[in-house]
Amino acid sequence: HKENEKSVGPTFIEISTKYKGDKGAPANLSGKIIQGGGGVWGELAMAAHPQLKAEEVDEMVAYILDLKEKNNTSSLSSSGSHKLEYPKNKKPGGVFIMNATYVDKGTNKTTPISRTDTKVLRNSMLSASDYDQTFEARKMEIEPGQFPGVTEKMSFVIANDNSYLVFEGIDFNGIKSIIAFVSANSAYMAGGKIQLVLDSIDGKVIAETDVALSQGSAPSMLPLVVDNVSGVHDLYVKFSSKDAAKPAMTLSFLKFNL
Repeated sequence: HKENEKSVGPTFIEISTKYKGDKGAPANLSGKIIQGGGGVWGELAMAAHPQLKAEEVDEMVAYILDLKEKNNTSSLSSSGSHKLEYPKNKKPGGVFIMNATYVDKGTNKTTPISRTDTKVLRNSMLSASDYDQTFEARKMEIEPGQFPGVTEKMSFVIANDNSYLVFEGIDFNGIKSIIAFVSANSAYMAGGKIQLVLDSIDGKVIAETDVALSQGSAPSMLPLVVDNVSGVHDLYVKFSSKDAAKPAMTLSFLKFNL
């Protein structure tokens, strides 16, 4: 699909126009993107994209349905570079979802053949709550006004002894260090250790650091050097507590530095 140029399937503008005002459209379109489908726009079927997460697809559909007809549109070149920018009025964070489609010209007897690939680019400031898997760690969300001094929605992970988080498909190429935003309030936590492990919970430990107790809940920024790692890996963030009966710490963000 392209925003406003004909391709194998309908343009995003055509989709937005067709489903304008349809309250069931977001769920319907999200399901078709993940599971595939056809019959609405002709004989060509929509390829399934099971590798995409539901929340990522929901953002994609919301973007498509919000599009409006423009007088001038252009597509990206098939080679070169492109600077990604945050949409206006959107806070930093989240992901960029990039779809690339190749379509041949077909023949007099065959329809065009297409191939589509999707890449999801995460922000370098990764929320701990955006994990792909977890074991014995608990996500907590705080609403504005719920506690003194809290003026906006916050989320973090409470890490118990021997708990871990998994962030799948992290590209380590060029990454020199990861900053962990952690807190170990002595009133609730025991402190402990945080480890970064590759590809399995028993995999290679690439960095670790101790987390000391503090008198408040403001997070500390602890650097973990990982400049000896390259390629794409699943990142396991493993926690241990100095007191197995108490949580070790909270983790709010991981910042990946080049």
